[in-house]
Amino acid sequence: MVGVSALHEMVIKGHRPLSLNFATVKTGSLTELVKGKRKKGGIKVSAGGPLCEVVCADETSYKLHSPVDGFIIEVNENVLNDPKLMISHPESKGFIAIVQTPLSKVGGLTKALTPEEIYLRGEAAVPQI
Repeated sequence: MVGVSALHEMVIKGHRPLSLNFATVKTGSLTELVKGKRKKGGIKVSAGGPLCEVVCADETSYKLHSPVDGFIIEVNENVLNDPKLMISHPESKGFIAIVQTPLSKVGGLTKALTPEEIYLRGEAAVPQI
C-alpha cells in the first residue's frame, strides 16, 4: 500500500487535498486495473517514477512518486471520492494505491526498510535497490 508520509510537505504545511490525478500513468478507467484472482494487468510504475498528482484547495499541486517498481493493481476509490482521507488516515483507509512488487525484488525491499523512529526523525536515506 502506498500512502502519504507524515513528513510530506503537503501534510506539514496543512494543505487540504481536493483531487487526485493519475493521468501521468494511465488514461482510461482506474477501477478496472486488474483481472482475475492472480491480479493480472495493472499499470506499470517505477521506483521514483510518477504515481499521481494531488491538487489542494489553495491550488498547490504535488506530484507523488512510486516508492517501488511494480504494478498499480488497485486505486483506493475512497480517496478518489474524499482525498482528505490521505491526510487524516494515511496508514489505513487513506492509502492511495496498492503497488504489487515482483517477488524477485521483495528481499531487497525488506533489507532497505528504515526503522520508524529513524524515519520520523528525518534521518532516513533513500534506499538503493
